[in-house]
Amino acid sequence: MSSIPEEMLAARLYEPGRVVIEKIPTPKPGPDEALVQIAACGVCGSDVHITVEKSQYLAEYPRTPGHEASGKIVALGDGVQDWR
Repeated sequence: MSSIPEEMLAARLYEPGRVVIEKIPTPKPGPDEALVQIAACGVCGSDVHITVEKSQYLAEYPRTPGHEASGKIVALGDGVQDWR
């Protein structure tokens, strides 16, 4: 992962109505995981809901919303094969 930056930008939700763009450590892929450089990320209804008001289901803060993403695999963890 030498060409991958140690930090990345993320939109972090600290509480409903408070989103902060900040640098966070770039994760390293663990066993059977891949690191994906995100090119685009969608915002769905659940993301909007937890951003606007407190949710009884997804109430762990801070969090990085967005789970509908596409991108490029840039690193593989141990045991990962046939992905690039």
